[in-house]
Amino acid sequence: MSYLIWDTETNIRPYLKRKASPFHPDNSPVINITKRAGEDSKVEFLPRFYDRTADKEFIIGLEGVTVLVGFNLKFDLLHCWEFPDLQQWLKDGGTIWDCQYAEYLLEGQQPHAQMCSMDSIAEKYGGELKPERVKQYWEQGIDTVDIPIDLLKEYCDGDGDNPERIFKGQVARAAQLGKNFIEMVKLRMDGLLATTEMEYNGLKIDAEKAETQRVSAQERLDAMDAELLQYIPMLPPELEFKWSSRYLRSYLFYGGVAKYLKWVHHTDPDTKELLYAVRTEKWPLFEGEPVDPAFCELDASGLYILSDTRTFGEIPTQDNYQSGKRIGEGKTKVVKMPDYEKPKGAKQEHFFTFPGYTKPSQKWLSAGEDGKGGPLYSTNSDVIEALGNRGVPFLQLFAGRQKLDKDLGTYYWKEDKDGNRKGMLTLISQYDGLIHHKLNTDVTVTTRLSSSDPNMQNLPRKDKSTVKELFISRFEDGEMGELDYSQLEVIIQGWLTADANLCADIIKGIDFHCKRLAQKLGEGYESVKRKAKDEEHEDFILYSGMRTGVKGFSFQRAYGAGAEAISEATGIPVEEVKQLIKDELVMYPGIELFNAKVAEAVDKSKQITDDVLFTRKGVVKRCMGQWTAPTGTIYTFFESEAPVFLQDRGIKASFSPPDMKNYPVQGTGGEMVQMVLGKLFRLHLQKDRYGGKALMVNTVHDCVWFDYRKEVRDEVLNDAIRVMQGIPVFLKRHFNIECGVVFRVNAECGPNMYDLHKFDSTYYLEG
Repeated sequence: MSYLIWDTETNIRPYLKRKASPFHPDNSPVINITKRAGEDSKVEFLPRFYDRTADKEFIIGLEGVTVLVGFNLKFDLLHCWEFPDLQQWLKDGGTIWDCQYAEYLLEGQQPHAQMCSMDSIAEKYGGELKPERVKQYWEQGIDTVDIPIDLLKEYCDGDGDNPERIFKGQVARAAQLGKNFIEMVKLRMDGLLATTEMEYNGLKIDAEKAETQRVSAQERLDAMDAELLQYIPMLPPELEFKWSSRYLRSYLFYGGVAKYLKWVHHTDPDTKELLYAVRTEKWPLFEGEPVDPAFCELDASGLYILSDTRTFGEIPTQDNYQSGKRIGEGKTKVVKMPDYEKPKGAKQEHFFTFPGYTKPSQKWLSAGEDGKGGPLYSTNSDVIEALGNRGVPFLQLFAGRQKLDKDLGTYYWKEDKDGNRKGMLTLISQYDGLIHHKLNTDVTVTTRLSSSDPNMQNLPRKDKSTVKELFISRFEDGEMGELDYSQLEVIIQGWLTADANLCADIIKGIDFHCKRLAQKLGEGYESVKRKAKDEEHEDFILYSGMRTGVKGFSFQRAYGAGAEAISEATGIPVEEVKQLIKDELVMYPGIELFNAKVAEAVDKSKQITDDVLFTRKGVVKRCMGQWTAPTGTIYTFFESEAPVFLQDRGIKASFSPPDMKNYPVQGTGGEMVQMVLGKLFRLHLQKDRYGGKALMVNTVHDCVWFDYRKEVRDEVLNDAIRVMQGIPVFLKRHFNIECGVVFRVNAECGPNMYDLHKFDSTYYLEG
């Protein structure tokens, strides 16, 4: 193995949520750091206005190199991805080792290893911390080319030595974990190259249609907001309802007492008359008997006149001063009287009781209490989604409103309270008209990919939204293609559990959602499948809807959810869910046996950590345990506070059963997809991306997206089907694993990612 350590420092202009974005023309490599085995680090300062778009020669020599080593290597690669000699080196079989990604895998995805920095692990492998002054310049927004060159030289020297020490140490650790672990890391590194390719290629958006949809969505949202107002009870004027208040939402949803302040006019305790502040006035003194002032008022000249001369006759004459400085002036007296503009009173506590629309689950209990000390319950997004399945019109409307608002702020744009726009459409590059999303390899606990800025792995289904219409081909006479694994979570369960019945059903191509529905209805499988799949059947709408509900059960169950959680997520009554679980245990007993083996492995590997848990029964040291997949991937589990019934038995902390069921299935499924992405990327390299007519552009959990010219559609999609269905072959070749199942793929194509139709292929597996 001939390796080359490589790092590059670039201009730091941020753009569209990327620091030192490789997609801004003002950013390019300005310092190149390399280190070959047995040699000193080489630091090369590139010309100040180095233009990677004009100079297509890669900035490092790759002759004789088999492994390119770096830290957060995708960042460096994206700044140089278009260079032909880099692409040729990859085509000739060149591989990478990203120390950041490798550390994440070696540490079993523990939090401290997720997106770790080089400084956080350098000393662990015998390296040295780099000087902070350069980072401080960057934090202040000073560009790399404007930092003193001597500081940069000192800083960059460590970018060759530290990665080399880390790399050597990681390879040694990987070797101790076995051949499969090393093979797994290599395959995942090719997957990292595939996600680099996808980020670089980006996604084309139909901006005009996007704005039309955004306006329509905003109009629907405004209408829903107006409709929601009718569900707020008539409130006292002093109690303003705010949707942003978690207290008021809890009262509205579940019932509760709101406390508010109301101003109350004080009264005399004896007479019960309203009280006012006292003010003083100067009143005139009249000659003779005084006139009742209640019947007098001041005229424009300042003299008092009677308000009704017909009743009181002539106006009396004001008594004047007869001598002194004020001679001739009218005499006055000071009179106290109520100030009717200043009533006496104070704000006092009042209470309003909301009746509520549904009963809360006790697990939604939240911090705080209502106006009279009653409980408060959560109304977060997950809870609202579950409430939407309860069949209550208000809750359904609110859940729909929440989803629409989320879609608007995620896939279109909306303004925050400061007037700043956020959302997918704000991330379209002004330079190439594409969205360059992020596909993150080392941030989840299961090694599954995540996506951000924008999130391209959480797009709403076609029956929920038309968002997918926005993703179109960049090619003239082009189209989009999507290849999706069929029931991947069930296939992975079959492989891992080796349940004979489950594997047999997988090989036969059983639709597990239809099978579970048939079991629930007491109807024949073929009959249910025909009704749920045949759009021409008179019962299609009814049965396809019921299949969708059961499909939710399948997903939730495969990922370790319990009966109540599945019921909340799908809307299926909890008793029906429990029956479906019982039926599953009878049909596929190997699943529970496998889950028990995972739990046993986690418990046997238990180690005490430095963390502590504060439980109902006191403080306890937190433990961690691990389970290793057949491919060598390590999954780490941490204890949490034990359920009440276990704490009553003296067990304060325990591992989460849903997590121990979830991680192996979700993680291994994600691992297979990443390895397949690497295989597809290598194929695209060998075919020169089909003459530049086809691009890998995205992956969404169990599927892959392609953007291509129609003239190469058949070749691109048929190749992808063969590669994706070939998992059993490469498991045998790379890991010597007989997986005992088959992996089926569905391929669709069309003018956008919404209007897709089935692609006809002779390469589909039967069943």
